[in-house]
Amino acid sequence: ITTIVPWSFSNDKAGAEVWQYGILVTLIPPHGATHWPGCADITTFSINPGTFEIDMPPPCRYHVDSYEWITIKEKPVCHITMTLLGYCAEPMID
Repeated sequence: ITTIVPWSFSNDKAGAEVWQYGILVTLIPPHGATHWPGCADITTFSINPGTFEIDMPPPCRYHVDSYEWITIKEKPVCHITMTLLGYCAEPMID
């Protein structure tokens, strides 16, 4: 998929569960990456002190590896696991 809006990710699963709004995304870095390419480290702006947080700008491309329906606080949530493919200058168009 290619996004058209920025997405924020953190290493705080409990915090992500609070802000998930029905979708929880686990992001995996690109194969062999030693850092998160193309992202903005917004850790210092996080409302959760001590939480690593990044913003991925649009347009970024992701590969959807899997999804499953889970329950958080007795509500159904779609948990999607994706691998970051990278930032692209223009969205991919069919």
